[in-house]
Amino acid sequence: MEKEKSRELLRQWMNILSDTENVYAAFLKRFHLSKNTFFALDYLNSNPEGEEPAVLAERLGLTRQMMTIVLNDLDERGFIIRRERKDDHRRKTILLSKKGKTFADEVCRASENFDLAALAGFSDEEFCGMLDFSKRFYEKIKAQLEYLVEQEEHHDN
Repeated sequence: MEKEKSRELLRQWMNILSDTENVYAAFLKRFHLSKNTFFALDYLNSNPEGEEPAVLAERLGLTRQMMTIVLNDLDERGFIIRRERKDDHRRKTILLSKKGKTFADEVCRASENFDLAALAGFSDEEFCGMLDFSKRFYEKIKAQLEYLVEQEEHHDN
């Protein structure tokens, strides 16, 4: 494919991704949540044993500073408990409170239903094709990042 056509298709792809992110952001506003706060809530809901803030930040691809903002928001709303670890009192494990678990269940169910309603417009074949394409794109972009990191490491040495 010629380079200019590739650039135009890439711009279209990036616009679609951005528009999709905006739709999700608008959906989550109904629950007074940012995307980052939703991802933290979803993660904690799926991991009832809890997680340390730094590990949670890393798993969600957030900076520690952003994770602090997210956790403070959840804490102010009564959705999390910051529990001291028995082996190191300086470290905390973040868990959902009962109120947080109820809220997380509601939001996660609503999000899943939102997605399923949108996906109902696709045939099984179309959906499987989209999954395959998305997985291949992820693998290619991940490999590209690994290549760039490797090049930077060689350049620094």
